[in-house]
Amino acid sequence: MEDQEQEENKMDVITVDVPLFIRLLEFAREDATDDMMLHDVAEKLIEMCADGDIMQMEQYDEIVGTKADGADTSGMNAVEDNMHEKQDEISEAELRWYKIAGIK
Repeated sequence: MEDQEQEENKMDVITVDVPLFIRLLEFAREDATDDMMLHDVAEKLIEMCADGDIMQMEQYDEIVGTKADGADTSGMNAVEDNMHEKQDEISEAELRWYKIAGIK
C-alpha cells in the first residue's frame, strides 16, 4: 500500500550539469521578465528530466523556449531595465522574486 502511494505521489526531480545550472540562474536574474517565465522553465525541466536524464547546455534553448516563442533573451539585465518603468505595476509576489534574485 505504501509503495503504491509513493508511485502515485512521485517527487519531481530535475538534474542539470553545472554550466546549465549557472546559465539558468543567469536567466532567472537577468532575462526572465516575470515569475511565469520561471514557472514555465521549471515545468519544462521537470518534464524533460522525467526519465532521469541529465540536462546540459545543449538543451538550454528548449528549456527556456527562446527559439520556440521568439522571446528575446539576448539582452542582459532585461528585468532591471524595465523594473523602474513598471514599479507601480509589480505585484507583491513579483517583488519577492526580485528580492530573491537580488534585483533592487
